[in-house]
Amino acid sequence: MKKYFSKIGSFYALSVLDEVPIRAAALSYSLIFSVIPILYFCILTISLVVVGSDTESALFEILSQNFNEDVANFFRASIDAFRVHEPPLGSFIAGIIVLLVAASNYFYRLNESFRIIFKVARIKRAIFSAILRRIISLIYVILFMIILLATLNAHLFATALTSKLGLVFGEYSLAVSLFTAVWTVGILTLITSLFYRTLSHFYLSWSTSVLSAMLVSSCLYIANVLLNAFFRSPLSVTAFGFASLIALILLWVYYTHYVFLMGSLVAKEMEESL
Repeated sequence: MKKYFSKIGSFYALSVLDEVPIRAAALSYSLIFSVIPILYFCILTISLVVVGSDTESALFEILSQNFNEDVANFFRASIDAFRVHEPPLGSFIAGIIVLLVAASNYFYRLNESFRIIFKVARIKRAIFSAILRRIISLIYVILFMIILLATLNAHLFATALTSKLGLVFGEYSLAVSLFTAVWTVGILTLITSLFYRTLSHFYLSWSTSVLSAMLVSSCLYIANVLLNAFFRSPLSVTAFGFASLIALILLWVYYTHYVFLMGSLVAKEMEESL
């Protein structure tokens, strides 16, 4: 066990001077330009394909809680305008292609980050490999949409269960807080382990991927709780607080990727130690 943790420590020491901070910054930059196309493509598809006001309401509620109410209103207005005007089929297909390409860029960069961190050589057929990685990235966008849809439906169940727990134990009771924490960490663990399992270039086992993803998700959840506490504080509405808020959000995006990439190194070491 001591040998295992010493290796983890050496990984951390190397990552501070090596590729992890660089790749985390590159992914953060890529996410800024990819997150809106990813969300818009998912929201547009769900709103047009999935019939049900409950699911759509849950979608905008999640956006309000995890991003901002203005962001949720922007997407809601865009979807309503799309339904009213009904653009021509050609422009609709062209718009979907642009959204898919922009959204897939993030997953392409994520795959490249794993390859660089794990020092995996490029395939000699560079053009074929690049096309293949782009196709895989498109699959991840579609898969992300499916996970989001499943999360929305599960969110309806979780909201109903949380309301019942709130009536029984109190709205801010330990039981409600514990259920919310377990639910959030579970969703993060599912998505993170899926990335570790399929994008790591080392074909990690499910058990190793899930265990490492659980550790990473727990760290991210704790940081998210602290960040939300600052959002609700009176300091956030002042000029100094608003500037600090922007800095914290940028740092949050960066360190989310940093912890995520470090978790992949931990998963690799766990796989080799077992």
